[in-house]
Amino acid sequence: MMSTKNTYDLLRYPSDTIYDWFLHIHYNTYHILKWQLPIYDILRYAEEGKVSRIMISAPPQHGKTELLVNTFISYYMVNNPNDKIIVTAYSESRATKYGSRIRDIIKEFGKDTLKKPVMKQDYQRKTNFLFDSPYEGELLAAGAHGAIMGNPANLILIDDPIKEIKDARSPTLQEDLKDWYDTSIDTRIRKRYRKNKKALPPIIIVVAQRLDVRDLQGILLEKEPNIDGKEALHILENGGTIPDDTWVYMNFPALSEGETEDILGRPKDTPLWSKHKNYEDLLADRRRRGTQRFNMIMQGHPTLETSYRFKHEWFYDSPDYNDENLTCLVPYSEYNKLLPTGRFWDLAAHKKKKKTQRKSQTDYYSGVLASKDYTTDYLYILHHERSRRDVTAVNKVIRTCLKLDGMNTFAFMELEPGSMPLLFVDTLQQQFPGYNIMSYHPREDKMYRSYELKRLAENHCIKFVVHEGQDISWVHTFIKELEDFDGEDSNPNKDKHDDIVDSGGSAANYFKMNKNLYVPY
Repeated sequence: MMSTKNTYDLLRYPSDTIYDWFLHIHYNTYHILKWQLPIYDILRYAEEGKVSRIMISAPPQHGKTELLVNTFISYYMVNNPNDKIIVTAYSESRATKYGSRIRDIIKEFGKDTLKKPVMKQDYQRKTNFLFDSPYEGELLAAGAHGAIMGNPANLILIDDPIKEIKDARSPTLQEDLKDWYDTSIDTRIRKRYRKNKKALPPIIIVVAQRLDVRDLQGILLEKEPNIDGKEALHILENGGTIPDDTWVYMNFPALSEGETEDILGRPKDTPLWSKHKNYEDLLADRRRRGTQRFNMIMQGHPTLETSYRFKHEWFYDSPDYNDENLTCLVPYSEYNKLLPTGRFWDLAAHKKKKKTQRKSQTDYYSGVLASKDYTTDYLYILHHERSRRDVTAVNKVIRTCLKLDGMNTFAFMELEPGSMPLLFVDTLQQQFPGYNIMSYHPREDKMYRSYELKRLAENHCIKFVVHEGQDISWVHTFIKELEDFDGEDSNPNKDKHDDIVDSGGSAANYFKMNKNLYVPY
């Protein structure tokens, strides 16, 4: 007859492995995704103490939060009920959602595990709960930059510490994020002590989509030792360990970049999770996002926005600037006149002439007449008014364009510091009752504001509407300035201008943000 001890040894619990736990808490309804298997491996090695710091980059909506936050944290807690855990996210509300889900999983399924941890009845908050005696484990869920001072942790998981690209790009928020990690996260970690065993290193996990070269992953990769995930797994599978201060960086691109580079060994252009997004879906996603942001968010390869520039081949089929080489022209006879139309103005700054200057340093003003076809994503450029004139002359040009464009064409004035005052727009609104005249003070830098225009150009969705026999030298001028644009402000002294980029970018951004405009059938 088998002894009690041997019978006990053969018992299996749903918390024996992360894989078993995942199936159990999902009632065997969902199965592990193939792309997630290397993550299971690295988490197992981390639990064994062979790796301490893990960084995972994966596209949005690919199941990384369900695996790492809900499954792994609850699994770890029921197996290590004396450890202290901290989970953070970009906001307090998101962290609360995580804490609540982890708490509910343990309350429902903790009884099925070997150690059967039970929560203290009077300490079961959504963001903070404790295990009852004989255990001392605790979970704290807090927003990034939230209050975790005084709370040590054996395991810290940071999930998407930044919500949006505009936040990730902010130098102030980047510095705040670095300070938060250095003072609130890195100082919280403690070794994992086990009875009659050598202390194990703490575990820190950062999981997020990439949003900038200086997001948290970028900051940590720049200043701390790191190793590629594929190389790290090879070392671990062959009995080695990764130094406690070294980050294992695991990147899972939505489209494989080749078998050699890919952590899963996928052939080039193989989707990460084809049932969620197949190859055609991802190509459409790249068109919708633009290459720079697709490579950053979906591929895990952020670059500076200054590297995403207008290219000659987006408008021409040869290196020349000849009429016959343009690939972006549409005859007026084929243009749909029912499309929503607007005139977008970039009003130049008028600086006073210095005594040492012959002429005042007045830059070009620009007024782009554009329309949008949402069924094709085409942005049509119908006319471009541009010149260097004094304030009085520019006022006259704007009034003339308002009359010619008509009441069905709205006017959009981008007012940068030093340009025509808001009072001018108020005067126009009074003098042209019934016209839709709007103004806007930009807050983002020029490179960021020009992104949508670049995305359209890359997809060959900028079209210039021309009449038969028309002189189209203005089209070449328009494109040439786009190609020369490097994100820096214009400088009339150096014949460097950005008025076309500003007014064209305003058109692209306005139509993107106002998709409820009339779309013809």
